[in-house]
Amino acid sequence: MSKILISLILTISTAWADNLNFHGTLITPPVCTINNDKTIEVNFNQIIIDNIDGVNYLTDVPWELSCDSSVRSDLLAFSLTYLGTASNYTPDAISTNIQGLGIVLQEDGQVFRPGSTITITESSLPVLKAVPIKKENTTLTEGEFEAFATLQVEYQ
Repeated sequence: MSKILISLILTISTAWADNLNFHGTLITPPVCTINNDKTIEVNFNQIIIDNIDGVNYLTDVPWELSCDSSVRSDLLAFSLTYLGTASNYTPDAISTNIQGLGIVLQEDGQVFRPGSTITITESSLPVLKAVPIKKENTTLTEGEFEAFATLQVEYQ
C-alpha cells in the first residue's frame, strides 16, 4: 500500500512543471521638451471687438514635441495636459486680463478644456488652435490683452 502512495506523489509533482513564462523589455522613459523649452507665442494681432464670436481669429498654436530616447515606437504614448485658469463664465476658455474675454484652445477642431488631458504619440501630434471668445452681453474695453497657460507632456 505504501508503494502506491509514493508513486501517486511522484506523479503529481511532475504535473506542476513550469508552463507560464513572463518576459518584457525595460526602457528608460524618454526626456521630452515642448517647443525646445521656449515659450509658445500666439499673436492674434489686432482684433475688432464686434467680430469676436469664437470662430473669427482662429489662430494656429505653433508647438512641437522633442524626445530623447533610444527607443522610438508609436506604442510609446504620452499625455498632454492643458493647464490654465478657466474663465468665470465658461469652463472652455482661459481667462485674460480683460474682463469678459477668454481664449479657447482647440485640439484637432474640438475644445481642449483647461485642466484636461489627452493621449498623444510623438509621431502624430494634434493640431492646436486658439480662438478668442467673449461673454454674452458683455461690452469689452479696448486695449491689449494677454493670457497664460501651460502645456505639459508626461510619458504613460
